[in-house]
Amino acid sequence: MNPPRPAALATLALALLAGLAPASDRPGSGLYPVRSDARPVMLDGSVDEWPEGVVAMADESFVYIRFRVDGPPRAIQSADETLTILLDLDGNAATGLQLPEPAAAAELGADLRIRLSPRGRDGLRGGVEVHVFSADGRETRISHADAGFIVAPTHAVEPDERGEPGWYEARIARSALNLRGPTERAERAAQRDRERASRGALPDTGAQGQPLDITPGGTPPLAWGAGIILSKDEQGELLGWSDPFAFRMPAPAEPALSDLIAPPKAVNAVRVLSYNVERAAPNNNPAPFARVITALEPDIILVQEWDGASDSDLVSWMQRHVGGEWQAVSAPDRGVAIITRFSVVRSVTEPVYAEEHAPQRPVRSVTALLQTPIRDTVVTSVHFKCCGGYMGAEDHTRVAEAAALNTMIGSLPRRFETTRIIGGDLNLVGSTAPLVTLARGLDLDGSELSVAPAEVLGDATQHTWARARSSFSPGRLDYILYSNSNARVSAAFTLDTTVLSDTALQTMGLHRTDSEASDHLPMVVDYVAY
Repeated sequence: MNPPRPAALATLALALLAGLAPASDRPGSGLYPVRSDARPVMLDGSVDEWPEGVVAMADESFVYIRFRVDGPPRAIQSADETLTILLDLDGNAATGLQLPEPAAAAELGADLRIRLSPRGRDGLRGGVEVHVFSADGRETRISHADAGFIVAPTHAVEPDERGEPGWYEARIARSALNLRGPTERAERAAQRDRERASRGALPDTGAQGQPLDITPGGTPPLAWGAGIILSKDEQGELLGWSDPFAFRMPAPAEPALSDLIAPPKAVNAVRVLSYNVERAAPNNNPAPFARVITALEPDIILVQEWDGASDSDLVSWMQRHVGGEWQAVSAPDRGVAIITRFSVVRSVTEPVYAEEHAPQRPVRSVTALLQTPIRDTVVTSVHFKCCGGYMGAEDHTRVAEAAALNTMIGSLPRRFETTRIIGGDLNLVGSTAPLVTLARGLDLDGSELSVAPAEVLGDATQHTWARARSSFSPGRLDYILYSNSNARVSAAFTLDTTVLSDTALQTMGLHRTDSEASDHLPMVVDYVAY
């Protein structure tokens, strides 16, 4: 019997592709779909589309796994133990990293290793660390971006109603295998060839008279992959492991870029864009932000991190770079603002304080009542405290900020049939308590606000933040909440220009690197009134 296992996984589950919900059930579907239906798994933290008993599967471009962690909830990239995912992607137990323990991994030759909350010089550190292994086990560190690694959700997973641990799901690009280095033997042969070439001699073609293949990767397509998940403490001692699992792999192919374009806004809809612009980047690099805003055609923009920008600064920027008539309500000292095509009936820019945890630091928020063509709408742009882990100091601050903001919005005079929209960077890297606290009781019927989806246009993920050089893999930090008692979402998506085809980008007037102008992706929600 294994020691208590952090990853409760089925044994050797076959990888059968999961069915997808009908496109008509999802916002932004029908004539203008948002999601790439080529992928069997939506990386959103829900495992509803996974077949029962299946914990790993693959398509031509990615490997997907799901796992759950026993014990108290923890954010998987800010945990008190290291979770290690080991994958054998060439189907050969004799190649790659050989594991002395546990015995369950003896038949696994790991070609790829992913460590979540890896060990550093001074103990565990946050984030993810990825290595690939050559056939003789030599390791090469690669970035999570090169590995195409995403894990969801970003926040800690709470136990379900039965007290069972919740699931995480992850995606890894099969092309990561191509980044492993040559074997020691091949490297020595390559060095000899370089030395011979420097003397004008022909390369050594090998003992059998055939050229040596020292190209990384080049593995022929195989039918099966396998893996195991380990847990280690801060000292690197093995705590437990999952059962080994296997999955069928089709012939590999690079992920295709998507031809999907942003759904046009319906005639009777209001389009909201939430956008953290990373340290007021539009001031010094306006072009990509202008192209994005022009392409998305929002009616309301909720911005964060546009520090120091006054109402007139924002209106001037919009008129200069986007065109049209705009109004703005900002809190320059907090970096948050609302920019809109609609009339501002009332603004609430007075600071809101989370007294218990940050008495000297106001919540980064601003609120306004807007007169829209479909209904008066109270909108709020918010930016909660960054960083930390599950129920740490930063998480408690976020909860306090959410409670203070919830109280302020709830105290505003209620107009008949007013819709409420809250959007921004909630920084949910610990618990979900800030989101739950913020949404509680703010719908007009006394229920909680609903959370709009954030599917990346043309992909099957729901991340809203990504930075290749960060130690943390892409995650969902941004949310838009809305009143579902008198409004519904007709379209919702997040824009990542790097996953779209040249045709799609040209159609929308965008450049491939536009979404990289900020570390946050622009998130769009269209809502219509009941």
